[in-house]
Amino acid sequence: MLEAKQIRTERASVHDLVAVGHNISNAQRILIAQGYPLRYEKPIYPTQAKDYVQQLVIIGETNPTASDTFSYVTSGGENPLRRESPYVVIEAGNDGIITRVE
Repeated sequence: MLEAKQIRTERASVHDLVAVGHNISNAQRILIAQGYPLRYEKPIYPTQAKDYVQQLVIIGETNPTASDTFSYVTSGGENPLRRESPYVVIEAGNDGIITRVE
């Protein structure tokens, strides 16, 4: 219960810092400065087509498992094994402009 509340609070904070239309590189710098760990050093291309990039912001105190990471990368944020995602998913076009924060 407390972990879920903390995750929701941290998710809201990330949404206050990062929004659609921002540059993903600037967003990463802001998040790191605010103490949010990122899953990847640089955004990754989650699809073979390489038509967008994705970064995962780790929230809460529980380290996400390998199955969490796989689920969030492949499904865009759904993992049936967890109620609250341990990530905020940020996606941007190849131009670096954020198109989704979830």
